Amino acid sequence: MSKEENNVIPTPFSVMIGEGETFKVGDTSYTVKPMLVGDAIKFLGESLSIGTQIFNLANKKAKAKLDEYLTKYCTNEKNEPMNIDKIVEDEWNLVQLKEFMRKLCDISG
Repeated sequence: MSKEENNVIPTPFSVMIGEGETFKVGDTSYTVKPMLVGDAIKFLGESLSIGTQIFNLANKKAKAKLDEYLTKYCTNEKNEPMNIDKIVEDEWNLVQLKEFMRKLCDISG
């Protein structure tokens, strides 16, 4: 087995069956679920930034699209859908928002 093969992280079963994957912001856990195929096709055409989130927040259309994906694919520990207002309330920073976007793409791809 090569070094590259040793570094491959297998997709968790929970992700494969659509339950999602968790990540933490402070002491709170959130779950990100994989996108539906139709949403993935739509996502590709929306030109959202995967890395620098300040550009998504600065543009009204991009911010609305980001809010849509947060609401549909991210939940808190109470299984409540997240949105931009809630992540502001929970004091996410831009790096944590970027982590959500990357995780959404990683587990959906």
